[in-house]
Amino acid sequence: MSEMKRKGIPPDIVTYNSLIDGRWKKVRILLPEMVNLNIFPNVRTFTMVIKGLCEEGKVKYAKEVMKDMVEKGVEPNIFSYNILIYGYCKKKKLAQAMRLFCEISQKGLRPDIVTYNTILQGLFEVGRTSEAKRIYAEMLSVGPRPDLCTHSTFLDSYFKYGLVEEAMSLFYELERKREYTDIAFFSVVINGLCKNGLFDEAKGILRKMEDNGCPPDSVTYNVIVQGFLRCNDIFHEGNGWKGLLI
Repeated sequence: MSEMKRKGIPPDIVTYNSLIDGRWKKVRILLPEMVNLNIFPNVRTFTMVIKGLCEEGKVKYAKEVMKDMVEKGVEPNIFSYNILIYGYCKKKKLAQAMRLFCEISQKGLRPDIVTYNTILQGLFEVGRTSEAKRIYAEMLSVGPRPDLCTHSTFLDSYFKYGLVEEAMSLFYELERKREYTDIAFFSVVINGLCKNGLFDEAKGILRKMEDNGCPPDSVTYNVIVQGFLRCNDIFHEGNGWKGLLI
């Protein structure tokens, strides 16, 4: 910026936002300088500070910054909310995250796919499965269309909590609709089945991948091998996998 000043080019809000982005700790130095030049922080400025604080786990201070921006007449946007919700979810403070989630609509904003995916991951992380299902139903009704990240979160979490029947029900529903046919989608299911010791079922999904013209890659096979290693059963005679993995 010294070069700009030397050439007589006055800095503006874009200049200062660029300086703050990724170096949010400089904000204490830059903000007074901005105000002296009658350049006032905008929603992007505040959001970058919130992001920096959340990345360092200082969610309490990030929330104070959001409160401060509102008091200064700058309304948070959906990106501001998404970042703070992520910060709370990362700290497993779901009560605060859910309050923010509800506040979004009250402020006249609409949660986007990032909002929903973040809150769903947070809920599953602390075992609040029923609430996650309710949020998912809301997505199907009024929210953005669930994407691969949404469904991968559900499948992975169902398997994590031993809800294999629910996981497979969702998988077959999505497969019937041909929502996803890529390796990542099938690998989530194979990984979940292997973690639950259901190797024959995992083998069936592997065959299904091939039938759908989606040949497994090295990552898929690594998932299978790791599953067997966890059960000390790799290449056990009669398990039917040797021919697939060699």
